[in-house]
Amino acid sequence: FNINLQLASTQKGIQTASNQSFKYTMKTRTDQRFYRHDIFNYFTSLLRLFPLNNCDLQFERLITMSFGTSKYRMYGITDFMMFGDTRDMLAYWGVDFYEEGIKPFLESDSTPIPPIMGGVPVAAEIYLAVKYLVHLGIEPDWTISQYWSYLRDYFCVVDGMTLDIYWDKYFKLREYRYTRDYLDTNPRAMEFADWIQLYVQKEVNW
Repeated sequence: FNINLQLASTQKGIQTASNQSFKYTMKTRTDQRFYRHDIFNYFTSLLRLFPLNNCDLQFERLITMSFGTSKYRMYGITDFMMFGDTRDMLAYWGVDFYEEGIKPFLESDSTPIPPIMGGVPVAAEIYLAVKYLVHLGIEPDWTISQYWSYLRDYFCVVDGMTLDIYWDKYFKLREYRYTRDYLDTNPRAMEFADWIQLYVQKEVNW
């Protein structure tokens, strides 16, 4: 998988930001661009608007985006982009390389890799999200309700279109790719409007 390459480069980058005492860090892909001119003011405004509650292991919410964040695939938080307090970013991205970090999820040495837990393969972005859940002292129960609570309590999901993301790859001429299409009234991505419903209603009827 690409996870080890991504971890190596991202950990180095965030550690460099930490060494230079940057309060916030934004992790992106080098083949994606964001054209919103006030993106950092937007992010820090969201952090002030939605403060983190009652958490000793995280300083502020981690901001991610709808583009690549799944509504129904458990722990499917995109690894394309993330913004947050540099200390939280170090914790999220500072996990072990895959071969070592996946061991707690293997029932035996013969368990296929990636292991399938709750119907999802624990690989790539799911591996990252579940490892951070464990870091927060929460045991994964592999339910969609826990995943939604996780997003509600520790993250903020913003719309990729609001960030004016450009990615010259995979169906680039398709509007709202990986987010919605107009054949389906129930989009598969977690959008900001969905996250707000989680934040306010606690219980949703999707």
